[in-house]
Amino acid sequence: MSFEFWVVLIFRIYAQCFHIKLLRPIGLIIYQIAKFVFKCDIHPAANIQSGFHLVHGFNVVIGADATLGGNVCLFDGVSIGKKNVGTNDGMPNLKMNVIVGTGAKLLGDIDIEEGVLIGANSVVIQSILQKNVSVVGVPARVINKPKEDSL
Repeated sequence: MSFEFWVVLIFRIYAQCFHIKLLRPIGLIIYQIAKFVFKCDIHPAANIQSGFHLVHGFNVVIGADATLGGNVCLFDGVSIGKKNVGTNDGMPNLKMNVIVGTGAKLLGDIDIEEGVLIGANSVVIQSILQKNVSVVGVPARVINKPKEDSL
């Protein structure tokens, strides 16, 4: 079984422990060990739906209040979190079937609509409210829109 499978499996285990009051300390210990072993920081309070897929899962960071819908795919070096440390400015919300390329950063209280493809090393700081589009750049911008007949 692949490295990425183990990262997701261990995340599911420590996240379940984290949400049960009596098991929270055990969940936090497993979380710290997993961060060290897998070089990947997925906070146990992150809301990640089924079908979550990591491709080369090293250096992935997902913050505590981030929400990832079903079938989200992340490549290595992706960061999903707050814009400013120590503030309560919110976390990203990714809908279903989003693909996030290598090194991309999704920061702040933003919404990413279904089927969005985020290019490598893009920095997304504003919501992408169009379905099935590609975004790239720093800051990220839409580079192609879906055809009208495909909707």
